[in-house]
Amino acid sequence: FFVCYTLQIPSTVVDRVRIWQSPWNNAVRGGDQIAHAIWTLASGGPLGTGLGLGATRYLPAGHTDLVLASVGEELGAAGLIVVAILYSVICWRAYTTAKRASTDYELFLAAGVMLLIAIPTLLMACATLGIVPLTGVVTPFLSYGGSAMTANFAALGILASIRAHAVGDDRHHVAVVRHV
Repeated sequence: FFVCYTLQIPSTVVDRVRIWQSPWNNAVRGGDQIAHAIWTLASGGPLGTGLGLGATRYLPAGHTDLVLASVGEELGAAGLIVVAILYSVICWRAYTTAKRASTDYELFLAAGVMLLIAIPTLLMACATLGIVPLTGVVTPFLSYGGSAMTANFAALGILASIRAHAVGDDRHHVAVVRHV
């Protein structure tokens, strides 16, 4: 990212850094995205405007890059806390699956899947608040997008498969004894 920005290629990276450096600048195309995201979060308040009652049509990329701002508007801070808890549960389950993995390959695969879910979520949460530049990365399970959603559910399927073969899982040992 830094190298692309330094070389000024592609122009999208340069624009995203400019947006991040000056979120109130309307001269840059999409320059007000972060400002709109912050306004949207603020209008949600503690309990939100209600599911489906947000004015997300005014939020640029409210269904993709800034979906967390849309959730914050409609469900408020309470809804964002619930979403954070759900992501934490998914990551915790992936972590415990990695710890119980029966092979090194499964351990690293489960850890990688956990990072595949955790890093984009944290990155998009930080970008929504203007802490880091917007990246165009989707928020797993929330952002609009068919191929990303398919990949995220495939990742959960991989975790389920690893968990089924995990060491220390009593059901697995019972199944092995029955087959013998």
